[in-house]
Amino acid sequence: MNFFSPEQCWWGSAAVLLALLYLVRLGGKLHEVSAYGIWREALARRSLWRRWQRYLSLLLAILLLAVLVLALCDPYFTKRTDEARHMVVIVDTSASMFAADVEPDRFARSLAQARQAVGAVNMFEQMAILSASKTVGIECGMTGDRDQLYAALESLTPSNTGAQLTEAVETARKMLADKPNGKIFVFTDAAHPDAEKIADLENVEVIAQGGPTANAAVTNLVARPRLDDPTLLEVVVEVTNFGSKAVERELTVGLQDGEETTLTFTLPAAERNRLRSKTQAFTMESAAGGLLAAQLTGKDTIAADDRLYVAVPSRQPREVVFVGPEDSEVLAILQAMPGIQVVNGTGGPDAAAQEVDEPVFVFHRLSEEHPATCNCLGPYLFVEPLDHAYETFDLEIEPGETVPVRATIQQKSEAAVLAGVELSTVVVEETIPIAFKDSTESLVTATSGEPILTYIPTVGYTKHPAYVLHTRTGKTDLLLRREFPLLITNLVRDLAGVQSNVYSAQPDRFIDPIESNVTPQEIAAADVDFVADRRDRGRPLWVYLLGLAIMLFVAEWFLFQRGVTV
Repeated sequence: MNFFSPEQCWWGSAAVLLALLYLVRLGGKLHEVSAYGIWREALARRSLWRRWQRYLSLLLAILLLAVLVLALCDPYFTKRTDEARHMVVIVDTSASMFAADVEPDRFARSLAQARQAVGAVNMFEQMAILSASKTVGIECGMTGDRDQLYAALESLTPSNTGAQLTEAVETARKMLADKPNGKIFVFTDAAHPDAEKIADLENVEVIAQGGPTANAAVTNLVARPRLDDPTLLEVVVEVTNFGSKAVERELTVGLQDGEETTLTFTLPAAERNRLRSKTQAFTMESAAGGLLAAQLTGKDTIAADDRLYVAVPSRQPREVVFVGPEDSEVLAILQAMPGIQVVNGTGGPDAAAQEVDEPVFVFHRLSEEHPATCNCLGPYLFVEPLDHAYETFDLEIEPGETVPVRATIQQKSEAAVLAGVELSTVVVEETIPIAFKDSTESLVTATSGEPILTYIPTVGYTKHPAYVLHTRTGKTDLLLRREFPLLITNLVRDLAGVQSNVYSAQPDRFIDPIESNVTPQEIAAADVDFVADRRDRGRPLWVYLLGLAIMLFVAEWFLFQRGVTV
């Protein structure tokens, strides 16, 4: 036997004071009275019990004090502490615990069983609470205080991420490394890929909730503006069945306060290690932009994975200042481009630039009659430069000295501006040489080596990018081909930032995709009795000692305080 509070033993010294009090009462002076002889004969006839009554009362009082002191020391049997368990409860707080295939849901059911485990902790045992989500959280360290353990359980809520169950078990093992009789209880839905391995570990009990069920999720949503019309949005959406039952669900895709499209998905049941997915693509208007959301309708096992969204920026027309002849083929192409607003800058690019924000400047076939001398700041496209009218931009043109060429074009670059443009059969008869002061990159050249299309990262003092198309439009068959308007369109869109950016969806609640798989792993059902030994569920020893003390007090009261007069 041992004691939780051995320092309380000093109360035993009160036995000396108690004995002295009894002895003082037994003493006294004798006085002879007229009836002394009669009293002496009466006292001589007393029974032996009456003679020792006071001494027995003293003995019982000392025994009562000893029992009370022993109760204050809070004794316990050493064997019970040697057999006491040290437990760690791991609660899965991943997104799959939202599944409502059991009432009210898997998480609430797991918490209810975890409370039973806490209620089974006896006075000699200790327990810790861990949560397993994206990270492992120590909600409560090793303690025998049930109130702390209950409070730790009440603070848990499901997350929107996966569960680090394997890491949680490793953490629990480290906490129990130097403690005897270690036990780990894992409360989960067993949907984690490692659930079977964890259940096979020694001293680990997996208490699983849920069973085979259906769960569909929106697993992908991608949108991008169409190349030919940026006000239209190409949308691709994917729905996956993670459950073990076939599902038919309706999906609504639309912009906030805008057009909506409803699709119907029929998906067969998922098989082990093989999910069922279906993808659909469609086009919708998106000039105003906004939040594009894909939402599955109807009741589902996990509602949190039924929605994906993507933020689509507004597609407002981009201003392009054109400087060149009014009969320019380039001007006609710009005017036909969706998402582009053309501003005539022939009368003065500076004045036109003041009317718009962040314009793109397009210069075509400039000469002394249409100079490009200006303080325009912005991206530039130079088509068919003719002479020294470009000196403001630090482009050194050799006037009138065009280079005769009789060759086809050779594409040297995989640049995005050349997407869909096939120039290998285009014949060029004349190019315009330009001496650049800044570093450049030749994207397209003739087979004879002359540059056809050049990219300039920064043009002179302006520090803006530019493209230069060297060939004369009247000396090539490029103008007659579909590649010419497509090339001009690509170049202008690139300079204007009107690109076909791909916008990928973000989960509405950032759910880990693996958590949509709510089908439990095949593990043996565990019928766990959280109480190690039913005998240990009794009251501590001091309770019984207190009961014994009450019995001794009653006995002493009958023996002495309720004495019989003789």
